[in-house]
Amino acid sequence: EGRVLVDADGRFTANVYDVNGDAYLVFLRDITAGGRYLHPVAEGISVGGGLDIQSVSAPYFTYTDEARTAANIGVGGWFGVRAVGQLDVDLPNDLHVSLDLAESFLWAPAATHAGALVDIPAGSAPFAVRLGVAWDWHYLPTTDLGAVGTIDEHIFTAQAGVVYVLR
Repeated sequence: EGRVLVDADGRFTANVYDVNGDAYLVFLRDITAGGRYLHPVAEGISVGGGLDIQSVSAPYFTYTDEARTAANIGVGGWFGVRAVGQLDVDLPNDLHVSLDLAESFLWAPAATHAGALVDIPAGSAPFAVRLGVAWDWHYLPTTDLGAVGTIDEHIFTAQAGVVYVLR
């Protein structure tokens, strides 16, 4: 018998961009929430997928003169729905590994995600240390923001945290 997972994940970053010699501090977000169904296919191995709602922000540039020699930075926001495929593996000593691949398909076209997480139990406590890596690719239109072109950015993230484990 399978299991249903509900999760929410957020990444918030502060970035400094240099635009024509001026430094801009920019705050960005990537928030997802959704559900998955995982079906066991072998001892300790489950596969499945589901849907997420996603809210992302990204920087974009607008020119302030016709000669395009001066620019300002802005931050745009996009909302979308993404499909997620997931592989979960339970290893000895209660280690748990999760691999996922997601692609947006509504409202925020081209927000691709690939990630790997490992949960390391903290003894008998209902917590685990979570370590992971992720790659995200955002290819987002800026025309709705008053700019011309698209945002094309690759984001590599290392993750460390603590998760509550329901047993």
